[in-house]
Amino acid sequence: MENEVLEYLLKNIAPEKTDIPTPTKTKTSMKIKETNNDKSSNETKLESSSITGEI
Repeated sequence: MENEVLEYLLKNIAPEKTDIPTPTKTKTSMKIKETNNDKSSNETKLESSSITGEI
């Protein structure tokens, strides 16, 4: 699960063939992390929270 989330975030944070501006990508990745937190275990919630804090 964690690897899938990381791959998904990497694809959305650094797309090579899109015209989406950076602020939109950042907001989208934040929403994705919040959704994953709701569906995942406590360990993943803690890791996602620390990643969100770094951004």
